[in-house]
Amino acid sequence: AKRGESWKHLQQVWIVPSAGGKPRVLAPQIDNDCRNLILGDTSLSGFELSPCIWSADSQRVYFIVSERETCRVYSKSLGRDEPRCEVGGDVNVFFMNRSSPNSPLALCIGTHTSPGDVFIAHTDEDNDKLTVRRLTSLNDEFLAARHVGAPEPIVLKSSENTRVHGFILKPPGFNAKRKYPAILQVHGGPRAQYGATFYHELQYMAAQGFVVAFCNPRGGAGHGIEFTRCIHADWGNRDYKDVTKLADYLFSRPYVDSKRVGVTGGSYGGFMTNWIVGHETRFRAAVTQRSVTSLVSMFGTSDYGFEIGHEFGGLPWKAEKLYKKQSPLTYAMNIRTPLLIEHEENDLRCPIEQGEQLFSMLKMLGRTVEMVRFEGESHGLCRTGRPQNRAERLRRIVGWFDRYMK
Repeated sequence: AKRGESWKHLQQVWIVPSAGGKPRVLAPQIDNDCRNLILGDTSLSGFELSPCIWSADSQRVYFIVSERETCRVYSKSLGRDEPRCEVGGDVNVFFMNRSSPNSPLALCIGTHTSPGDVFIAHTDEDNDKLTVRRLTSLNDEFLAARHVGAPEPIVLKSSENTRVHGFILKPPGFNAKRKYPAILQVHGGPRAQYGATFYHELQYMAAQGFVVAFCNPRGGAGHGIEFTRCIHADWGNRDYKDVTKLADYLFSRPYVDSKRVGVTGGSYGGFMTNWIVGHETRFRAAVTQRSVTSLVSMFGTSDYGFEIGHEFGGLPWKAEKLYKKQSPLTYAMNIRTPLLIEHEENDLRCPIEQGEQLFSMLKMLGRTVEMVRFEGESHGLCRTGRPQNRAERLRRIVGWFDRYMK
């Protein structure tokens, strides 16, 4: 990819002759990123790179691919044959390596209901394909004593005949004749995806009695590069329409109390949460986490700010109208939904000034708003923060929804 255009191109597997020469894409047929882009909070997933691994005879390369709410292992020979899926199904392969050219592959694989275990994969001598065997069962006893919900997959039709894939996670002891409060959660990125990974945060919300809905709107990963790049310089349009389709679905469920539906999300999901409550009032409560509010100030303060100039079609002083149009702060005066702003003081990706601007504006407007700040924590609090702060964060989020929706 050219400098500053990383969000518009795939991350693919390339090979280069050891003696030097022109690099080439090994598997151009694969229209998804060859890295793990499944977001979660219990495994090293979400933007983590995994090494590409050569077969013992150096004629085949093994690599991971994020596709359709999963992360799988593929391989491709140096010849003209098609790439093939070696480890498929509804899985999240979040680690892959080997100790020597002749040793088996070591894999860590998780699912919606399992945080993950170690597997080993040997090459089958008869057909040269991998045979996978589970090596550990570290969490089986622990999980057997607890309720772990399996999210129900759904597919919704959005604008331009787009198929939006999502999930519904129901609380323990679910009774279809009851009415439950619900939470719509939006993922970060935006170039990422919800998928087959054990997501403690979502399980926790469901365990507190909420129906939880989440989906993969346009701009995310797993459904081809055009699905990803179609929101370039156009956040809050196609992506918002896709999230709205999930919201419509959630509000229409007979087991959901339509007067008790909330919305939340972190990072880009925080951007979308701010955008939603700035454009509609049907949600009873909202929690915006480590969010984006002003693209102009984020350009100058974020560790990733330089990319904003490329993602939004120009530098802020050259594209002022576009930056303002696509900044949630522009529409904050419309916010009537009780809003909790959660932010980390050491966040370098979405600096805390983003949350402070929104908080100050809503306080001046006399709206229902609170802000909780986590000292010493970074953008990754939900995954890598201190345990007591991770627990407190979840208590604050669910506590806000309890206050305004139960």
